[in-house]
Amino acid sequence: MNYMPLIVVGAILTSLVTKVLYSFVLKNSRKKELQMNAENFVVRETITPLVGGVLFIIGGGGVLSGVIYLFSRPTLFGNNNNDGIAFVIFFYFIIIGAAVIGLAFCVIGIYNICIYFRKRLVVTGEELTYRPALGKSMHYTFYDITTVDEQQGEPGQIIINVYQDKKKIFSFDNTSIGYGLLRNKLKQSGHIAL
Repeated sequence: MNYMPLIVVGAILTSLVTKVLYSFVLKNSRKKELQMNAENFVVRETITPLVGGVLFIIGGGGVLSGVIYLFSRPTLFGNNNNDGIAFVIFFYFIIIGAAVIGLAFCVIGIYNICIYFRKRLVVTGEELTYRPALGKSMHYTFYDITTVDEQQGEPGQIIINVYQDKKKIFSFDNTSIGYGLLRNKLKQSGHIAL
């Protein structure tokens, strides 16, 4: 059977669904920005990392539960020991590899959930308080910022990277809630050209 048409249709559907979800997240972010004050606001991630984190944990948990099931069987290869030792060792390496991949998925999921609940930038007048996904909060002012660059990410995505000297202190993309307010504030302070 030729799977190429299914792959093409799957890629097209994935692209369409991604664009629809992306536009929905963008509109929702702009709607929430309208409710914020232009001088005192919070820039934070949308719900995307939370959803991705939960999906990663579910996927990793599924792989880990399969590994646990295989290891818990008393007679993994049946009662006859005619299976070659090389096959048994290979099989256990595959199972251990699957366990490592499952754990990696769970760790990535937990990190994404931390991004959703922790990562934010609180702007109060000229002061900035950045709280990363992991680690302690850092305090800056707009005068501490030396460089701001805007990058094109995925199609339609714009990322603002903010630096102090040559160290990146934070970055947000245009799907983040409060992105427009941050960009305007950086324009007012002269860090982004008008």
